[in-house]
Formats: sequence, C-alpha cells, structure tokens
Amino acid sequence: MEKQTLVWAHRGASGYAPENTLEAFRKAVEMGADGVELDVQLTKDGELVVIHDETVDRTSDGSGWVKDFTYARISRFNYNRTHKDQCGIEDRRGLLSGDRRARA
Repeated sequence: MEKQTLVWAHRGASGYAPENTLEAFRKAVEMGADGVELDVQLTKDGELVVIHDETVDRTSDGSGWVKDFTYARISRFNYNRTHKDQCGIEDRRGLLSGDRRARA
C-alpha cells in the first residue's frame, strides 16, 4: 500500500486569512487541506478559545495574557491584525467569539 502525504493547514490557511479564524479554516478546506491544526487556550472564566499565543498581542488589537481575560472581554478584541484587508467582517473577531457560532 502506498503512503499518501497529508496536508494540514497550520492555524487554517493562515497565509491567506487571519490565523485560527473561521475564515482561515474555510479557506483551508477550499484549498484542499486534509486537516486543520489549531491551538486552544483557556480564559480566566474557564472558556476554551482558539488562539495560538498565550497573549493576544500579536494577532489582535488588544494586549495581555489570554488566561487573564474573561471570555466576554477577550471576545471584544479584533483578531485580524495580520490580514487587515483580507477578511470579511464576520470573522474579524476570529474563533474567540466565533467558536459559539461554530457550535450553533
């Protein structure tokens, strides 16, 4: 049996959309990725959020440690810092707020 190399989209299609957002995950699927790698952190009030870094500084308009924010507070930041002109308004908040929509 021949082994097949699988393609995993790192934080979604993070070269094309803000990482770890629904937009990045959708783009990865459109581009034919076999899977998506994502990272999860825990907020101060025990909510799981999809974000790579332990701080929000690099990917959002906020600053601070994920673990020090409540879900309500962290979901107010804008997470399109790395792709300001390339994402739709729906996912500019990323999966931090989109994770609840994704479950709906």
